[in-house]
Amino acid sequence: MKHIDRRGFTLFELMIAITLVSLMLTVVYGTYRVTLLGSQQCQRQLTLYREAASLCEKLKVQLAACQPITDWSNNGESGFVLESNNRSAQLSFITSQPLFSPPVIGGLYQVSWQVNTNGQLFYREEPFITLSSDNEPTSPPDKEIVISQMGIDLKFEAYDTHGQLSPSWQDRTESCPKALSIDLTVYDPAIPDSSFTLHTLAPVLASPVTRERLADHTGGTQK
Repeated sequence: MKHIDRRGFTLFELMIAITLVSLMLTVVYGTYRVTLLGSQQCQRQLTLYREAASLCEKLKVQLAACQPITDWSNNGESGFVLESNNRSAQLSFITSQPLFSPPVIGGLYQVSWQVNTNGQLFYREEPFITLSSDNEPTSPPDKEIVISQMGIDLKFEAYDTHGQLSPSWQDRTESCPKALSIDLTVYDPAIPDSSFTLHTLAPVLASPVTRERLADHTGGTQK
């Protein structure tokens, strides 16, 4: 009669099998965790990049429609003011391209971009020249609006007619700089070490507003 061996696994064999399975699961979980963290990091960086690119594009559009007003302002200034340092940054100028108000022919707006020491980006716009018609441009309430929920670090440098860089621009003989060098850093205050910095050069394609040009727009009045 044939003898059948009914012995099972020994305890030693079972321990080896459990150890091997544990090692395999550890490797698989580690790979999955690294992949997941990498994917989340890429998604965060993509979100920060999109925010930085959107803000820079809005600012470049407004700078491309900058309207210096030196020849008919009371003090001879152009309305272009730039102050940038390690703690804060402020940029103010007159443009025909608002962010919130519907742009109309002949409408000009005084806009201001400012970052405070807490990393909040404030924006203000108000009509500078309006049209006496039913299409008179409207503006948001007379207060500063936070236009980004992310933390912002913004630095400007202005190129003058000689190609020299300056972190400020005010009371200059030139109506406005030729271009602005912009370093915009976007970060998530809730997540440490999560930031994206975008560097761009924004031409200031200024088209001076004169009394004659203003007269071409029937009903144009200065605010």
